[in-house]
Order: sequence, then structure tokens, then C-alpha cells
Amino acid sequence: MIKTLAEVDPAADVAWSFLSKGLGVLRKKQTSDETIIGLYRAMFSAHISASREEVLKNRERLRRFYKTLFRQTIECAVFLEGYIAKNVGERPLSARQLDKLAEFQHAFRSMLGSTAQEATVVTLGVQEFVDPLRMQEQLHHLQPSVDLGPRSTCLRGTRVKTINTLMEWIAKCNGGVLWCKGTSGSGKSSLMGSLYELAMHASGRNRLGAFVRYDRIENSDSSRLIASIAYSLGMFDNRIGIEISRVHLSMSELLSLSPMKQFQQLLEQPLKKIPSLADEGPLIVIIDGLDECDVSDQLLSVLDNGFGKSLAFMRLIISTNRPILEQRLEKAPLVVGLDKSSEDTIHDIRLYIDSQLSELFAQLSAQNDSNPLKDACDAFRASETLTRRANGSFIWAATACRFIRDLPSISRLLVLLRPKGMQRNMNPMTSLYRNILDSIVAEAVQDKAIIKLSIRAVLGAIMISGTPRLLNAKALNTLVGLPDHPPPQLILAKLASVVRTSSDGFNRFFHMSFYDFLRDEEQCGKEWYIDT
Repeated sequence: MIKTLAEVDPAADVAWSFLSKGLGVLRKKQTSDETIIGLYRAMFSAHISASREEVLKNRERLRRFYKTLFRQTIECAVFLEGYIAKNVGERPLSARQLDKLAEFQHAFRSMLGSTAQEATVVTLGVQEFVDPLRMQEQLHHLQPSVDLGPRSTCLRGTRVKTINTLMEWIAKCNGGVLWCKGTSGSGKSSLMGSLYELAMHASGRNRLGAFVRYDRIENSDSSRLIASIAYSLGMFDNRIGIEISRVHLSMSELLSLSPMKQFQQLLEQPLKKIPSLADEGPLIVIIDGLDECDVSDQLLSVLDNGFGKSLAFMRLIISTNRPILEQRLEKAPLVVGLDKSSEDTIHDIRLYIDSQLSELFAQLSAQNDSNPLKDACDAFRASETLTRRANGSFIWAATACRFIRDLPSISRLLVLLRPKGMQRNMNPMTSLYRNILDSIVAEAVQDKAIIKLSIRAVLGAIMISGTPRLLNAKALNTLVGLPDHPPPQLILAKLASVVRTSSDGFNRFFHMSFYDFLRDEEQCGKEWYIDT
């Protein structure tokens, strides 16, 4: 059932992971509490009932039912992990815990033999509604000047084991911090994006307390990190917002404090004043791209400890690839590494490339386009070769697929399969970026030198620190538009595999590795080097 439904609901895999763990608890007799055993059995029975063939045949019509089942399973797992796994002495459950357990049992039993669409998910707690305008006014001095959302998410069906590991750690509610490390292009930001979505939607309630993403161009100042987390938590739950608003310090006063003092006054003390939060399951704080900011040793010392055991329900997850953090990561209690050479990574990249090419072929077919690209991909075993050339890098695979989709042609496919000027020890991303830029110039019918100058001008404008939020089409045309040169919008269209125009109309690089490439003359050569 899970494999059948995971394609349409990412919560299915997470639910199955928790369900499998529950089976292990019963088989190993890790608990003798009959009430807990009864809850596990009710949960298993609901899944067995939902796995009947006649039910699965109607899965499209019953999508809402399955969504409820998966989210109820995850919320119940949070209850079991947070309240039972830590109960080493098998102490009797409190009256409140018994009431909640009975609610969970009733919810699962109501699903037996039933596919009621209106079923609701029993949750551990309900966040208190926030009046956004009023709370924003109270916390305005903490509001970050830049608020970046997730860069991307993982393709469904990829990074399944890693995502399940993260979700299981979140459910434990035992304090501490989890570090997610990996080299550039290993998919850390996509993983954080998927975790962002799951934290908000996978269980019966939103559990994403804060999400902070750093970016070397748009958001690289870490001095306001604690304040940004406090602002997000305050906007998340009214109880938290009220307590944080009672901290009467201006931003200049806060910034004069050490990171530890900021943490204590803005986060630790306000959260401790709301004891009910401890019984409502985990609240998740995600920091993506810590290596993209100027983080101080003092701030790192605060992050090293997470929120501590006194606030065990707070779960801090940080992604980074900065080498100088290696010593800290060696001492960290839990580090999830994204290994580019692992079988799972290679499998996931192949799955991603197959998916992207299949979508492209379907689009061409729908347009009645007799493009011979599919036959060429089959003949050249393109998926296999592209997977090998990616060398474990998701960003390589994503960039290569965009390059083909932008102009579906055998010539572009061959650029990727048979790259020119590839040196034995050359970084795969360096080779890819060089070949993409050289190909764009070669494909142009205009004067090659002018095209190259226009490309460099557009890329340089995007690279100027702080401009992405200002660099829309009009501003770009004002900055670099020249008579007798192609309009900047035409150049942007040609650069669509490496530059994205977001929904707000601004232009950004898909990945910071392209920024690094253009700033390193040894990588990009004199012809593409841009000195900012």
C-alpha cells in the first residue's frame, strides 16, 4: 500500500517508517503496558483494513481518507515516542495521557471498515491562533529584513531513508540538535525543503516553528538569527508571541548582547513560561545553509546545545557544508551525512533523471512534436550516462536536466554526454557550467562576441551583492541593456538552466555553486570570470 500511495502523498513513507518501528516494539516486547499495546494494535488494524485490495482500487476517490490515516499515524507516533519511549521505568500513564491514548484508539477504530471522508485527525495539542497584524506590530523589531523560503524539495521517492531518520529524531523530543552535512550539490537544501513541507503538513497539525535560510548574496548576516527564530515562533503561536513580546529590548540592545544572552532572553525564558507546550509534541526549527553566513564561534556554541533538555520538545535541525565546522560535527551527538557515493544517492539521482526525461517526453508527445530526442536518449543510454556523470551531485543532475528541457535537442544531449575540454581531475560542476555557457554562445545566430558580452553583463548584475530582491526585468534592462545588443530578457531565457526568474519577477542563480564558479578564474577561465 505504501509504495502505491507514496507517489501522491509523501507522508505515506513517513507513516510506514513509524509503523515498522511499532512492529519492532511489539516483537521485541519493549513495553508490557497493555494500554500501549492496545493502541499499537488499533493502529495496525486500521492500516490492514486500508490495505484491502478493494479499498486500494478506489485510492483516488479515497485520497482524503488515506491522508487522514497517514497523518493520524504520524501524530500517534509522536505521542508514543515522546511519552512512552522515554518512560524507561514503565511508570503508569497520567490521566491526561490516558485520555489522549483513548482518543487515538477511537480515531483508528473509527477507520476500520470505513472510508469516511470527514474523519479528523486527533492531535497532541492545538497551536493558539495568532492575530497576524496585531502580533506583527508587537514583534516588529524582531522581524527579519530578509525572509527566504525553501529553495526546493526532494523528488518524491528520493531521500526516503534520510527523511525517515529525521522525522524519527524529531518525534523523540529529547533535546539536542541534529546537523545535516554534505558537500555542495549533495541536496541539503532540497532535503530541508522537504522537511519544511512535512513539518507543516505531515501530521495532524503544523509543527514548523521557524525556518531560516541563509544565502551568500541575499541573506548572509547571522547576527539576527536568534531574533528571527523568536519572531517566527511568536507568529506561530499566540502564547509564545505574548511571552516574547514582554521582552522589552530594542534591536540595538539585543545585538549588544552575546548570542547566549539573546537565546536566554528571547527563546529559553519565554518558552519555559508556557509549560503546556511540553505536552503538545515537537516544535521544529530549521536553519538551512549555515555555511552561507558569517556565523561566529559564540553563536555556534549556542547552536551546539540546541534548546536543551529543559525544552526537549524544541527540535533544532541545521544544514551546512563548511569545513571549519568539522571539529564541531565530530563532537555532535547526531550528524546525518549526505554521502554522494552511496548506493541510495546514485539510485535517487537515476530516479530523478528518469522522472525529468519522462516528463519532457510526455510534453513533447502532447504537443505532437516529432522530436527525435527520446530515441536518441534510448540509443545513447542517456539516463545511465548522465547518472554516472553527476557523480552523486543532485545539483549537477538538476542543472543538466534543465539544460535539455530548455531546448530539447540531440545537440544539447551530446554536450552533456560528450563534454568538450573535460580534464581528468576537473570538478563535474565546473565542466558542466563551462559547457553550458559555451553551448549557449555557439547556438546563437548573432555575433558570438556580443552574445558573450551580454551574458557576462547579465550574470555580473545578478552577482552584485544584495541585488536579487531589486533585480526585476525593468531594473536589469536599465543596468545592462545596450543598443545593438540582445535584450537582457532574451539572455535570461538562454540562461534558464542556471538562472531562475522567481514568481516575484526577480532573478537569482539556481545554486550558489554557479556563483562560486564565475568568481574563480581557475574554474571558469578568463572568458567567463567575473570580478565582483
